Amino acid sequence: DIPPYAVVVGSPARIIGVKFTIPQILVHEKRLYPKKRRLSRENLEALFATHYQHKKVLGTDTPLTESQEIALEKTISLLKFEYLE
Repeated sequence: DIPPYAVVVGSPARIIGVKFTIPQILVHEKRLYPKKRRLSRENLEALFATHYQHKKVLGTDTPLTESQEIALEKTISLLKFEYLE
């Protein structure tokens, strides 16, 4: 099984990094998922301790620009994104 947010390469697959830091994941999931479907900080800390220790974080801390925010909201609207219950 491949854990959430893993960056995986090769065959057999191996984890080489993680897409975001824990704080970035919390922000990301808050934006995309209803509260009951989000990973908790405790779950994320366990994932990082188990799978991502000494792995490179490949994401960025740069916040979205205003035009990126607008593009994201437009994409969500166009896709008619709905949470599955």
